[in-house]
Amino acid sequence: MQQTLPQMRSVGWEVVIPQGFRHHMLEVEAWEAEFDEEEGGWFSLNMGIVVNGQRLLLAPLLHELFKVDERWLDAVRLEKMKDDEAIELRLEQGGRVHVPAGASSRWRAH
Repeated sequence: MQQTLPQMRSVGWEVVIPQGFRHHMLEVEAWEAEFDEEEGGWFSLNMGIVVNGQRLLLAPLLHELFKVDERWLDAVRLEKMKDDEAIELRLEQGGRVHVPAGASSRWRAH
């Protein structure tokens, strides 16, 4: 899917993938963090990813990840996880994205 589809599209094929197709892996186009000042010296932080031109909130995606991958809730197992290990985030509207466990260097602040 990741190698052949781009090749097919580059030579003019139009490829339609049904929503929820289990082998359809989407790409994260950008990682974003928005900071806003609040009353009383507080601030808000809104973190998200951009997939297919749509900004998705990261918190609900991580909430679902933590329910199925308990390593994130265990400090000992979390320390053993490699930064380049692929983590699968399942999107509410269907589809999945693989992101590296150590994605902190990809953030773009707004």
